[in-house]
Formats: sequence, C-alpha cells, structure tokens
Amino acid sequence: MTTEGKEGWRGGAALLGGVVAVGLLATSRQYLPFVDAMSPSGRMLFSLGFLLLAGLVAGQGAAMIGLPRLTGYLAAGLLFGPGGVAIVGREQVTSMALLNALALALIALQAGAEFTTDMLRRGLRSLTWGSAAQVLVVLPGMALQGDRILAWELERGAAFRRAVSRGKGVWL
Repeated sequence: MTTEGKEGWRGGAALLGGVVAVGLLATSRQYLPFVDAMSPSGRMLFSLGFLLLAGLVAGQGAAMIGLPRLTGYLAAGLLFGPGGVAIVGREQVTSMALLNALALALIALQAGAEFTTDMLRRGLRSLTWGSAAQVLVVLPGMALQGDRILAWELERGAAFRRAVSRGKGVWL
C-alpha cells in the first residue's frame, strides 16, 4: 500500500470520526438537558464550537470529493443554522455578530486565495460575458423598479409625517 493510499484511508477515518462527533453534538440538545439550561454566553460558545467542528468536517468532506473547502463551510452553516435544522438558533447568530463579520472576512479571503492567474485567464471570457449580462439585465431592471420603490418610500414617508404632525403637532 502506498503512502497516498494510507493518507486517503486516514483522511476518510478522520472524516468519519468528525461526522460522528458532529452528529453527537447535534443530538446533544435532545438528550443532554444541561445544553438548553446554559447561560446565553454558554450557548453561544457551544454554538461556536459546534459550527467550527461542523465546518471543519464539511470542508474536509468537500475537499475529498474535489470541491473547495469553502463549499463545505457554507453547507455546514446552511444546514445547521437557523435556516436549516436550527442547531444554532437565531439568538446565537445575533449574539455572534462580530464573529460572523470576522468569519465572512475569512471566507472571502479563502475564496480569493483559491483563484490563480491561470484560472482567471481561462475564465476571462465567461467573467466578461457574465458581468456584461448583469449590467445589461439587472441594472435596467432595477431602474424600472426603482421608480416604484421610490414612489412607495415617498408615500410611506408622507404618511409618517402626517401621523407625527397629528399626534405631536410637529411637521417634519
């Protein structure tokens, strides 16, 4: 057996162990009553640790099937976040706002690190056509809808000013 085969086997075993760990942590909310009885900061730390582990495992799984690790990170967030099975609830997500901003910056950094100049040269034509299509389709569409949105905002603002002037005797 070659070294490459051993590494592949070890990587698969590590991935399986990670999946088992993520599964145990995901079900801990049902079977371990102290998880829900934690303080808000304790729940935030549990959620952070869980998301880091789930992202690591999903990133490794994505890399094993030839996808960028970033795809696994995003999939873990979507699966376990408030929009998915909600292992991490909305209150934990809002309490981690600063960490979310940092994570987004790191994700953007990693996404940018995966681009090479050769990759950009090969995809230059499709990037150019995609950008042109967005400018030619999205921009006019937004301009057409902009009048409606602006009219709605002006109408809503006028209604607000009338309500304030009747209630407080002040005209804005």
